[in-house]
Amino acid sequence: MIAGRSFVKRISLSAIAQFEQGPVLPKKASLGMQLDKKNFPAVWLKTNTKVLALWGSTDFISTQWDHQFIANILNQKTPNSAEYFVVPNSDHGFSNVTTMKESMEKWGTG
Repeated sequence: MIAGRSFVKRISLSAIAQFEQGPVLPKKASLGMQLDKKNFPAVWLKTNTKVLALWGSTDFISTQWDHQFIANILNQKTPNSAEYFVVPNSDHGFSNVTTMKESMEKWGTG
């Protein structure tokens, strides 16, 4: 059991990221609503390979919890099948930035 719930229970992985200036919402709320309808844990549990769940410490798109959760549910299904690792000063696109705010300001500029 993870946090008192069955690991196959559907959860939302489209959490709001917190910045220095407050919450940031997705540009299109409809995308967030579509993602909320997906059962991502069930999809991950279909994998039959080792997984390295990387999260950049300045990622404003996904949360650290999302990546820890992926590793946890896979390791509950198959022990030692997944690892979770934080990449310092890295955002969702693996750009070298030091804050989430900096990542957001540079996001999509190449």
